[in-house]
Amino acid sequence: MERDEVTKLMANYEDSHDIGEYTLENINVWPLIRLWLAFRLYENIGIPGSQKRQPGGGCPLCEASVRIARKIGRLIHDRFSGKSSGRKKKTDAVLLTRSDRDTIVGDTYYNTIMDPISMTLEKNGISCVTWETGPRKSPRWREPLWISDSLDWNAGKGRILSLGDSFKNPPWLEEFLEFAKPLQENITRETVQSLLHNLFSYAAVFEKWLKDCRAKILIIDCWYNVLFLSASLAARRLGIPVIDVQHGLQGEGHFAYSHWKKRPKVDSIDLMPDRFWVWGRRDEKDLVSFNPGVITESRVFIGGNLWLEVWRRPGEYEFSGISKEVEEARSLTRGFEKTILVTLQKNLDFSHPLYPAIEKSPENQLWLIRLHRHTVDRFEEYEKQYQAVHHPHINLADATFRPLYALFQVADVHITGYSTCAMEALAFGLPTILLLETGKKVYQSFIDKGAFFYSDTPEALLDAIGRSGDVPHELCKECSGDVFSPGSRVVDVVKEMLSR
Repeated sequence: MERDEVTKLMANYEDSHDIGEYTLENINVWPLIRLWLAFRLYENIGIPGSQKRQPGGGCPLCEASVRIARKIGRLIHDRFSGKSSGRKKKTDAVLLTRSDRDTIVGDTYYNTIMDPISMTLEKNGISCVTWETGPRKSPRWREPLWISDSLDWNAGKGRILSLGDSFKNPPWLEEFLEFAKPLQENITRETVQSLLHNLFSYAAVFEKWLKDCRAKILIIDCWYNVLFLSASLAARRLGIPVIDVQHGLQGEGHFAYSHWKKRPKVDSIDLMPDRFWVWGRRDEKDLVSFNPGVITESRVFIGGNLWLEVWRRPGEYEFSGISKEVEEARSLTRGFEKTILVTLQKNLDFSHPLYPAIEKSPENQLWLIRLHRHTVDRFEEYEKQYQAVHHPHINLADATFRPLYALFQVADVHITGYSTCAMEALAFGLPTILLLETGKKVYQSFIDKGAFFYSDTPEALLDAIGRSGDVPHELCKECSGDVFSPGSRVVDVVKEMLSR
């Protein structure tokens, strides 16, 4: 099942059922249920078993005990170091993000979405604090409040205290299970109940924290993550507006950004964000046209991709090390006739036509193979796979751990399945070759303009690599104009929402 098929499946169900009744304690939970199921179906796409973690070889109980001990240790450290009290400091805006957005520039980690936003807002007198989930990374340009341990601990206590809640069997659950079970046999009444418990227990923690810091606005970078839906619910309860910041490819086939058919009942709480911050005119138009009556023009504004602007105009931002990263990346490519950057995607296999094309390519070409950020923990596994591909110049380490935008400035051509990276490459004048049918569907307009190629055989891929050198950089940059538009309205929109 392709991604757009998952999206249409969800939309058809929404069309034929009264999802306005999918409520719990006056909260319309349909967005949570729909997105949760869509993700489970989507995760089945690609390499069989690729989402399964490799066995660590140790005792599972021992490994779990170590993780719990470390979590408790961090909680104690945060409590006595005063870090946990930072959540009570008054602020205008809370920026909620994940550490897998972090990238290292020089010797400092930057959150590629929230750090440029916090800089922009604070320059205009809007105070910010960043709450970050996931593994801690340091040193940081701006130290966030690491919330995962405390969030899990407090939500866990909440789940124990709410075991007797009345929402264990909402009236719509049987109807939903009748639809979902044939799609995935491991979906049960208990898994849905657990999902709902997570939503409410995490929301209770976020509600307390948002109240403590007297936040006036919540900015998130992935509204369909269950944790962020919980934060949105907490904000709704407190009357705090929510902005979702675009973090990647959207468009017609995306189950979180297209084919929403119905709005919830007027008297129920909606989990969908108040406003959608998009990169440019293309996504602004798509969000409205693919969600008629649900996402209106007034809910969408162009904020641009601020991290991309940092790399295109480094002198305008206070981030150091940008120029040095580009120069170090450029030094990797010296002496090679062509540098080919490949961005892999999670759970998607395009080893054919990629592997045969690499083996048939000239030895004076450099192949930079970049892992998806969610598969970096399997780096050694991927490295072994590519060691079996016969070519003297395949580099995974630099391609994976150096900043992507530095690599875009030194590569000659970019290859992917249908990743968002294809659009970002355009902004740096770099053409892209697409290897998956979905990529052809999503980016047909760029193929028609000559900035992208589609290749499904090794021979076609090698031919496209050769022809990519004839694509003018200015054509690519021109094509990126509708994708990445200047975000001049960001401060005005945030100030307007703060004044409510």
